[in-house]
Amino acid sequence: MKRFAVVLVILSMVALACTSGGRTAIVEVKEVGVQAGAAASDDANLSEGGAGSVSIGGPGTIGTRTTGGGGADPKCATNANAEQGFTATTMKWGTIVPLTGALRPLGEQTARVMKVASETWLNSITKIPGPYDLDWGCSQRPGIYGRKVELKVLSLSQNNQDEAFQQMRRLIDVENVFLVRDCYLQSNLMGPATGYQNQKGVPGVWCSYSEMPLPRLDKWNFSPGVDPLKVTGVNVGYMLHTLKKQRLGIIADPSIKDLHVAVTKKIYRHIHGREIPDGCIILKQAQQAQNGMETEIAQLRTCYNGQSPDSIVAMDVLNAAFGALEAKDQGWTPDQVQWACLTCWVKAVAELCGDACTNMITDCQALPCIPWADRERYPAAGTLRDTWSQYLSRDPEDILTYGPAAITGGLGLWLGMTGPELSREKLRHTLENLKNWDAGIGPVLNTSPEDHYGGKSVWLMKFTGTANSPMPWFDDISGRFVPLSEVNVPESLTRT
Repeated sequence: MKRFAVVLVILSMVALACTSGGRTAIVEVKEVGVQAGAAASDDANLSEGGAGSVSIGGPGTIGTRTTGGGGADPKCATNANAEQGFTATTMKWGTIVPLTGALRPLGEQTARVMKVASETWLNSITKIPGPYDLDWGCSQRPGIYGRKVELKVLSLSQNNQDEAFQQMRRLIDVENVFLVRDCYLQSNLMGPATGYQNQKGVPGVWCSYSEMPLPRLDKWNFSPGVDPLKVTGVNVGYMLHTLKKQRLGIIADPSIKDLHVAVTKKIYRHIHGREIPDGCIILKQAQQAQNGMETEIAQLRTCYNGQSPDSIVAMDVLNAAFGALEAKDQGWTPDQVQWACLTCWVKAVAELCGDACTNMITDCQALPCIPWADRERYPAAGTLRDTWSQYLSRDPEDILTYGPAAITGGLGLWLGMTGPELSREKLRHTLENLKNWDAGIGPVLNTSPEDHYGGKSVWLMKFTGTANSPMPWFDDISGRFVPLSEVNVPESLTRT
């Protein structure tokens, strides 16, 4: 029963099984519970200031919008293209989120965060603290250069490729969104959908995305941050080089055999000069394993010529949770084997895994681990923490909350850099030409046509196995972004 609960709660974070099926109805979600937090309305953070001004107040927000005065304000947009989803006063974004069935709780969390961050927070500010003194405030109206953002949320009910494709068509052809964003869906669900999005020349901005070729991605797809193979490199290098682990086991979905698994094998060969035994590599979707991975864990325990691995990297949260729970049941405890899970900062997973996941290494991907980030060094991270406190405090402090909020702030900056004279092509040019870009929140980004991620370092953290730690369930490890070079992983090994 415990493992069944794990499946229900954390399936949303793994590569969802993609089945063929008939077309399904597209449900427009008009309300996604944006009340979670202290404020919900678009104008909740506006307060009257002195004569002729409106203060954009509240924790973590900076900037004032001066009202009145004569003449045209050059920071107030004037161009429009309804077919591309914007006017001089509005801009429409779109997203697709599972909001029914077993995936509903985490889907609602993600949708709620995106909705509040986009329509309430971003529409109320004129700049974000950090290295870029970029003010997009229009004196006559709220929004980015006076364009108020609306987020159109469409829901999934069957979670298959055909449904996602039809919803993408709805967003682009019916809703006429300017861009598509997401912080929830997995790449293998979105293949046909993003193919159509690229065909139509619509920017797609993702919290995390994996498609070939990495890190190039398709022309209109961007995931500013760190590509999944470099995330793999830092996690594996940290275990093998920094922690001096000698016998590594792997548990992974078969679909990433030639990606994350191949990179891990190359790193192990580079650091230790030998191969990982074939029997120490488990390629299995955890939800399809018999008896909760009992057979797979039993195989790993003797895969090094009768010896157990001293470390295991699980490449998704489902394999990590199932694996760690089964290992505990077999008496193979966290003090005997070091676990790692790629980008698994999810409170629900930690609660269900409990002490079986004690000291499991994970990462915050391209985010700093917000609760532990130094506000002077990462000022925008402090803004995100304050935004959570003001608007989203009913949602857990994890990647499903901070990821969507961070990308929202990024979109504000990238659209601010693009300027008031807007087009999809101009935004694409901005996203593809970030040079030594540091917004005070993540690693330095250098994007190009060959790299639509741009980052090369990852912030590491760990599961604590208890709700009683100073920050329940998780604790910091690195206190900063760890580059590949620090863990003895040449960048060339993270390419396939």
